[in-house]
Amino acid sequence: MARVRLDNKFGVIMFQAIIEFYSKYAYFQGRTSLRFYRIAVSYNTIVVVLLFLTGPAIFREQLFRSWGDFTTFLLLPGFWFLFHLCPILAIQARRMHDLGQSGMIFLVPGSGFAMFWKKGQEVENQYGPPPSQ
Repeated sequence: MARVRLDNKFGVIMFQAIIEFYSKYAYFQGRTSLRFYRIAVSYNTIVVVLLFLTGPAIFREQLFRSWGDFTTFLLLPGFWFLFHLCPILAIQARRMHDLGQSGMIFLVPGSGFAMFWKKGQEVENQYGPPPSQ
């Protein structure tokens, strides 16, 4: 039986993307690659889904007996969103810079679809050199 050797390259890249997400917390200049953007969005989505699933179980009987289940359902994801609003906006602005657009374009509905699928410019643009990854 042939053994498949798994390379840990994706795990390293994923860890680097999450480190970049937090290290450039409020850095709106420069560019972010499509791969790093996808990993950051996936990471945040997975965490929010887990918080949605665990929030009601954690807070049901302990602290918020008078609050409804809907409030406890949104409590942990709401805190996560508040604490991560600035890095989410920063990585979206850097991703738009990679596409050659202004960082404010992500406020336009539907621009998130382009950020997630469209490949960035491979040459230097007005926002800086292309990202390394």
